[in-house]
Amino acid sequence: MSQGFSLRAIPLFQAIHNGCERLLGPEHPTTLTSRDYLALAYRSAGDLGQAIAPFESPLTARERNLPPEHPDIPTSRNNLALAYQHAGNLDRAIPLFQSALADFERILGPQHPQTATTRANLAAALEARDRETGPSA
Repeated sequence: MSQGFSLRAIPLFQAIHNGCERLLGPEHPTTLTSRDYLALAYRSAGDLGQAIAPFESPLTARERNLPPEHPDIPTSRNNLALAYQHAGNLDRAIPLFQSALADFERILGPQHPQTATTRANLAAALEARDRETGPSA
């Protein structure tokens, strides 16, 4: 049932994103967040190919426009890494998780819930890679 909801939600999230982009501009924080929600809807619907690109452009814009210590940057990296992981591209996911984790540890501290979540995401990706290729040294 949730997959059907996601499929119905995609056009709504697309309309929201289009409106934000038209009214606020392509790099406004609200526009970037609307694009994240669109990507999440695609991912929830199982359309992983469509989910990756909407996560890439907010990351690029946030890296360009926000100070390096802003937590939205590693959040965007974590989201993109999850999309790559769900699409089976661990070679792209793992470095993004590693970068996001290092940033969260620096910005929010090692005990912050977002840091812990990203650490768990990295561990899951490494475990998945080990299942595919065998443990690395």
